[in-house]
Amino acid sequence: MDNSEFMSLHHAVGECRIASRGTEVAPGYKPDLTVVDPGGQLAFIVECEQTTNRKVFVGDLTKAANHADGCGARPVLVIVLKEQPNTTVSQIAKHLAPFARRESSLVDVFVISDQAYRRSVECHEVLKSPEFRDRSFVVG
Repeated sequence: MDNSEFMSLHHAVGECRIASRGTEVAPGYKPDLTVVDPGGQLAFIVECEQTTNRKVFVGDLTKAANHADGCGARPVLVIVLKEQPNTTVSQIAKHLAPFARRESSLVDVFVISDQAYRRSVECHEVLKSPEFRDRSFVVG
């Protein structure tokens, strides 16, 4: 799924609200989607990647943690990726595990395929719901 398709999805965020879609939320940081809770606190950062470069996924995690620290928040990071033979959801989740353990500013890190994410949206599954978790790998 490309970024424009991802941005146009009707993301299920429950009682939360979408705060940004690909816009700059901090100097030099433009996550694909941010979601805030009813009190306005950063709750989710969602990144959609089409790459097989593992450094990009580590960068997503590092940038999200840095932004969370700057906001005084503890959000969930969701990484949506287009699976390839050399880049599966389980491979990326395992690759990120040692980095995620060091980032105390993130509550959880989920890795999900773009196809599973699309199905989740179609089923109106709220981010971090049990149904959403079942489609994802939780890192760590």
